[in-house]
Amino acid sequence: MLKNYIKKYQLLSKQQSKDIIVEHKNAPWQKHTWNKNVDNSNQSKDKDPAILYMDQKWAFVIYKNLEKSIYDYFTTVSDGSMYTKTFSTPRFNKYGVEQKMDYHVDHIHSLFDGQHRGIPILSIITLLNEDYKGGEFCFKLDGKEVEYELKTGECLIWPSLFMYPHYVKPVTEGERQSFVIWAF
Repeated sequence: MLKNYIKKYQLLSKQQSKDIIVEHKNAPWQKHTWNKNVDNSNQSKDKDPAILYMDQKWAFVIYKNLEKSIYDYFTTVSDGSMYTKTFSTPRFNKYGVEQKMDYHVDHIHSLFDGQHRGIPILSIITLLNEDYKGGEFCFKLDGKEVEYELKTGECLIWPSLFMYPHYVKPVTEGERQSFVIWAF
């Protein structure tokens, strides 16, 4: 069953999550873009979130916390012989009212551009706040929508495969902040 490979972990404390939001509030956010895969160009959609790549200070804290969750993930879903310590730079996603992430799979073009040189094997999304409405995180598994509720500082880990299409529904009130990491 596909749901058996989606696991939830507490990655950050509420205070760490709040500190990350505060420290990056005035950072130079950019518009999210999608790779079109046809001609390797990027496109942006009107309702896409803003994105920001995290600074090294917080990335170090996150990677350190993530190691235990990754180890637990692999020992839970397999015989424990698999493991990785190679991660992409954490990328913030900030969703305002009516913003969403369209239905997609994590075949992330930028991970192949020479910077990381890896095929993502795991996707990891962490929620940084709960003071918003809407913005539900959903998978489409076996033809059905499966919604996952995350609390502040919790992450979901799942295989970065075509079998795990996912999306974020539009935010209806407030601002949803999260970050994503890909392991390879």
